Amino acid sequence: MDSQEPHLRTMLGFIGIRDVTFVRAEKLGHGPEARDQAINDAKAELARVV
Repeated sequence: MDSQEPHLRTMLGFIGIRDVTFVRAEKLGHGPEARDQAINDAKAELARVV
């Protein structure tokens, strides 16, 4: 269960920030190859979002 994203959405909404996109880098603790792939995937997602 993801408890961080809803909490952050609520807190940011409280101060007026409603258009929020989350980019995840998961599996960072699953070894160097999985970590590198997760970071590269997150960077690609950031490039699409920005």
